[in-house]
Amino acid sequence: MTIRLRKGGQLRLLDSDQIYEIRMAALEILERVGVKIESGMILDIFSNGGAEVDLKSKTAFLPQHLVLESISQVPKKVYLCGRNKKNDLVIEGDRVCFGLGGSPKSKILDIDTGEHRDPTLKDVEETTRLGDALPEIHFIQNLCQAMDKPHKVQYLYVAKAMMENSEKHALCAAADGADAKVIIDMASAVEKDLRKRPIASIYSCPPSPLLLSASQENIVEAAKHGVPTIVMTGPLAGANAPATLAGAVAQSMAENFAALTLAQLVKRGVPIIMGGFTSIMDPRTTMACIGPPEFVIQEIMCKQVSRYYDLPYFGGGGTSDSKLPDAQAGAEAMMTAVTSALAGINMIQDVSILAFDNLGSPEMAVICDEIVAYVERILESSAIDAETLAVDVIGEVGPAGNFLSHKHTRQHIRQEIYIPRLFDRTPVGSWRKRGGKDIRTIARDRAKKIMSEHHPERLPSETMVRMDAMLKRAELERTTVTS
Repeated sequence: MTIRLRKGGQLRLLDSDQIYEIRMAALEILERVGVKIESGMILDIFSNGGAEVDLKSKTAFLPQHLVLESISQVPKKVYLCGRNKKNDLVIEGDRVCFGLGGSPKSKILDIDTGEHRDPTLKDVEETTRLGDALPEIHFIQNLCQAMDKPHKVQYLYVAKAMMENSEKHALCAAADGADAKVIIDMASAVEKDLRKRPIASIYSCPPSPLLLSASQENIVEAAKHGVPTIVMTGPLAGANAPATLAGAVAQSMAENFAALTLAQLVKRGVPIIMGGFTSIMDPRTTMACIGPPEFVIQEIMCKQVSRYYDLPYFGGGGTSDSKLPDAQAGAEAMMTAVTSALAGINMIQDVSILAFDNLGSPEMAVICDEIVAYVERILESSAIDAETLAVDVIGEVGPAGNFLSHKHTRQHIRQEIYIPRLFDRTPVGSWRKRGGKDIRTIARDRAKKIMSEHHPERLPSETMVRMDAMLKRAELERTTVTS
């Protein structure tokens, strides 16, 4: 059983000629400018795979035929499974799903005090359970980082916490190949055959511009095991990418094609999903923004290029640069969520993230769950046929009549009209009688209730023992200092 994902793709900005220009620019960048490689392992893979490698500059130049051949080998449909089969996802075409959180967030908005503070492993566990309970969240990333754990193993603690505290698919950040190996081993303790049922995938963020660091050995490790990798490049127009949006998109595509080619050179046909957080640097503050209109423009353009190759695409939405769940946060989160969905971006991450991608907020997660429900209603649209056009019904009711008691209304109203679970549509008097609470207060109360009461099915004790042993062994190996 899989979740039936709504279909986006209605919103497009580029015509076929413009898509062609961006594709050709990306391929030219890889062939002429190349990609700097900071890993000897990856450099050898490209050299043995047919790329031209300059060992002095550690740059790989990827010929067009190599890139296009690699693109042709990537699966057009990717299965991402949950611990519970009811949460299985099929990523394909323009089908859209949303995920809690994103790359590690260094701060959390304390749900009791409202302060920005360093998050802990307990915060990761609680917010993962929150994401598991929210009905419009389809996959889990971490809403915050476990800053109370040793830096070298923080990603491992977070990955274990996500797999333990949610029955949905866990998208796990891995600092490098060693991290990826431990995460894959822990996932294998939960689900023996990860190739058949990948309950976890690896999240890789190649640095911009045009760099594959040692961190991208996580792509190599995932490919060796046949585990899906989700790529997230990060070009910022005017900073680490050209100030022109088209140039930033071309660079983002080139960086994605390089990562994709790497995976296919390791193992042909391994699942990999392209993606990008292609946005801007605010020229006044130099901040990397996640809520501006240019962000969604670039996301739409990137998706259109990936659609040309029939490749799934991973992007952002439900995001804001506000520092609180306020009016700015609501406006930017709705804008980025609805446009990314209408663009057909398959996996939309960072839902509920604030403050330039640095702040996780449980209240905003609850608010964004409602926002996503609105977006999904928009994607669902409405059937157009004789029954829904209701010409005969309009004739039966006639001028100056009403449709309240008509059987056609009873038959259709529940499926046609979305009833909010969080947002308030009651009269002012009723709202005041219930305390006159604003939406942030209501969301905070709901988040606290969920995090204290919701508990997914526990993993078997023997599985937990194995996962703990793997994590402790990795922590010992990485934190032991020899004299």
